Amino acid sequence: PMVGKSANFRFDTAATPLALEVDPEFDLFRLLDARETAPSLGQMFGEPEVLALIPAAASSDERAAYQSMIDFWGGGKAQNIRVERDRDVSELPLDQPVWVFGKNNHWATELFQTTNIEGFSRDGSQLRAGSDELDIAEQSAIVVRRHPRNPARAVTWVALASPLHGEAVARKLPHYGKYSWLGFAGQEARNVAKGEWPTSDSPLKVDLRPSAQRESALPVGGYPKRQALAQLPEIFDEARMQADVYWLAAPEREGRGMGTAGLREAAQFIEDAFKQARLQPLAGSSYAHPFEFTPAGASEPVRLQNILGVLPGTDPRLADQVVVVSAHYDHLGRSGPGVRVSQVGQIHPGADDNASGVAVMLELARTLAATGGMPRSVVFAAFSGEEAGLQGARHFIGERERLLPGGILAALNMDTVGRASTGGISALAVGTATEWVHVFRGIGFTTGITIKTVEGAGEASDQQAFIEVGIPAVQLFTGAHLDYHQPSDTADKVDSAGLVKVVSVAREAIAYLAQRPNSLSSNLTSTASVSTSPMQSGTQTPARRVSFGLVPDYVHQGVGVKAESVVPGSPAEQAGIRAGDILLSLDGKTVNGLGGFSDLLKTYQAGDHVRAKVVRSGDELDMNVSLVER
Repeated sequence: PMVGKSANFRFDTAATPLALEVDPEFDLFRLLDARETAPSLGQMFGEPEVLALIPAAASSDERAAYQSMIDFWGGGKAQNIRVERDRDVSELPLDQPVWVFGKNNHWATELFQTTNIEGFSRDGSQLRAGSDELDIAEQSAIVVRRHPRNPARAVTWVALASPLHGEAVARKLPHYGKYSWLGFAGQEARNVAKGEWPTSDSPLKVDLRPSAQRESALPVGGYPKRQALAQLPEIFDEARMQADVYWLAAPEREGRGMGTAGLREAAQFIEDAFKQARLQPLAGSSYAHPFEFTPAGASEPVRLQNILGVLPGTDPRLADQVVVVSAHYDHLGRSGPGVRVSQVGQIHPGADDNASGVAVMLELARTLAATGGMPRSVVFAAFSGEEAGLQGARHFIGERERLLPGGILAALNMDTVGRASTGGISALAVGTATEWVHVFRGIGFTTGITIKTVEGAGEASDQQAFIEVGIPAVQLFTGAHLDYHQPSDTADKVDSAGLVKVVSVAREAIAYLAQRPNSLSSNLTSTASVSTSPMQSGTQTPARRVSFGLVPDYVHQGVGVKAESVVPGSPAEQAGIRAGDILLSLDGKTVNGLGGFSDLLKTYQAGDHVRAKVVRSGDELDMNVSLVER
């Protein structure tokens, strides 16, 4: 038993022990030792007092470059960086991180040699860090190690290939805080190498062999997975959600296109599930709420229907104001909006987009109804016509005062949630209310599920219809992929275990919203719109006629549109655009987010040649893209 700050233990072994290691995942309450994490650049920018060592033998140009870097980092008095010559310091301060500037710095020779850091070696101008090799005569290198006498502090060597590189390197380093080494090429400081040291000096592992025998690593670790102290019963039915996805995306549904028997069958399937869950019809005796709209270029309207069910609130003070949980159940069928010309006639199953979202919504309806209800009413909305411009969601919003006279607190939309194992879980449009980011951060803490929050991307799905009228709304999303709007979006590719994570996150969010006594702190006005071209229910804007081939990264929050991937053989790939590139402009016209990108593409015809400006690893590149028919 532990009765004090420390305790001694004795282990008797039949043979000489080789090592002692504590399982780092064991339920051991402890202060994290600095040696359990790799030394990194972030330690250099988080301390108020820093020492910078400049070589006494440095040229005037080198000294000016180092001083310029120091002035940049110390600007605004965020840090006090004390500058000394390398030969004037006999011992490094214990309580400060230290910058070591220059290839000929005395302390670089003292601290940055092969024996100091596992995975690092130096032979003249040649450096090896992990699997990266750098020549510091041609490339600038940044190497971080632990302070030799205080592992909680870091010492960083800055070896510039040329004094001309100092300004760009200084600007970039604060953005690489998690890395232990970096390599940059050229005066623009293009990143060519980066990585983190292994934590081989962790105090949780002690090598007990004689020093002469410690050259080889010990095969320790590989502990069995530990069971939680308490096993909670399964709340959600993974197999049931998987079965729903397979049914909706089956060939018999033919992709659930507008006006098809498959779409009507899907509507009936959802209505039956609402009945079985014992949801009540919303504002009437029927779950089905029909509407019409006329597609662009069509002479006759198409008849569609939303399927709406409600779980009545249990608190009379809150029940009139509802939380909406939504998912669209339509897809492209064989020739719907967005189908590529070469794929007309092929079934587009729409397993991820959006049989996955419908499966999650149905599981939420079943499990929440089984609990007997929540303080605030919850409306479950299966929208149709999303692929044709959010038609079902916009019709619902147009009818909201009649259907829901008490108003809507917020909406939680599930769209494309079937790839959690590869894309993670993101919450899009959290900027619509102040509380959203805190809600999902708290859910991450309580569930252990990592959730990325994205302020924008409201126009990505049906949540846009709510945002346009000032209602805070978010979308759960698990990432774009090359199967998007393709015949290859099949049920076998949906991550059913990931659906359990998504429904767990959604349930926690609904629980918060359903019992919150006050409205959310909306960042919207009653006529707010984050769409570049909002549409009204009953109409459809002209569709894009060209294909570009960039699959967007919806989590990207900076300027332009980032490529999560690039469609093989597409105009983008043929032009040289790669995954990770950020598209800034087309023919000099700025790409303002996903909506702006879509609007720009609508102005082009197949065969047009477009000059695209992209950013790759900090470099701006011009690409010539030849657009093809969509």
